[in-house]
Amino acid sequence: FEAAVIDGWMPKAVRRRLVDAVIDAIGKIDGEGLKLPAVREGTVGIHARALGGASLPLSERFLIGSTTISRST
Repeated sequence: FEAAVIDGWMPKAVRRRLVDAVIDAIGKIDGEGLKLPAVREGTVGIHARALGGASLPLSERFLIGSTTISRST
C-alpha cells in the first residue's frame, strides 16, 4: 500500500495524535528494502467506516488488483 489513512468517528485532536503516534512507530521499524506506507489523516469523519466498507465490493468487482489473473499471449 502506498498510504494508510486513519479516519473515523473520533475527535480531530485524537485522530491527529493517533496519526502522529503511528508515524513515529513506523519510523522506528527497520524497513530496509521495504516501501513503508505514508500515514495520512482522513477527512471523511463519522461516515468513514461505512464509505470504506461500501467501497470494498466495488473495488473487488471493477478495479485491477494483485489478485487479477493475466492472460499470456
